[in-house]
Amino acid sequence: MRKTLFAAGLIFLTGPASAALHDPWDVILKEYSKDGWVDYARLKKNRKSLDEYLRALRNMQPAEEKKLSRDQRLAFWINAYNALAVKTILDHYPIKKAWGFAALAYPEKSIKQIKGGFDGIKHKIAGRKLTLNDLENDILRGELNEPRIHFAIVCASIGCPLLRGEAYRAKNLDAQLDDNFGLFLNSNRVQIDLDKKEIRLSNLILTHCFQSLPFWILTAFSFC
Repeated sequence: MRKTLFAAGLIFLTGPASAALHDPWDVILKEYSKDGWVDYARLKKNRKSLDEYLRALRNMQPAEEKKLSRDQRLAFWINAYNALAVKTILDHYPIKKAWGFAALAYPEKSIKQIKGGFDGIKHKIAGRKLTLNDLENDILRGELNEPRIHFAIVCASIGCPLLRGEAYRAKNLDAQLDDNFGLFLNSNRVQIDLDKKEIRLSNLILTHCFQSLPFWILTAFSFC
């Protein structure tokens, strides 16, 4: 039987597959997010639980992480990405508009105004030092090769999918990812105008869909 021990604000797992690892993140989402939006001002005043959760992910030993099943690893790294994106915002909240021409392309409060938010700031998780882009491209898209992560990882900006109000869990990961995909396709980010014979797509789809073409061919009609 796997057990979970709590001491000094840290989570120690006697079994790496314990779903209890992500319980704190689940509580944070239910307390500080609503309809995909995070109350950053309130969370910043009470961020101890987020910092402790990320500390637990950081303390996961690489060998233990590798022993997880594919779905357990997916849940681990998706939750890690989303928690780190929220942390990046909190570390710079309230966000100040950056200088330069690149900053003009994004809203004043966008995470894109944070220098190195995706490709410069490194985070240590399970023995690896990674930027958010590294986590997405090297692990989620590379090692785990899961195209649906684009509807699960949240870049904390309007163009991204909404933040799911619960932690991802291996036991129902497929259902969660499929649900995210359906919600995204049925949102205003995908619009079909039959009169004008036009299809308007989110930049998220235009950026990533051709990287996973077989997935799109197989599932494109599932949510019509």
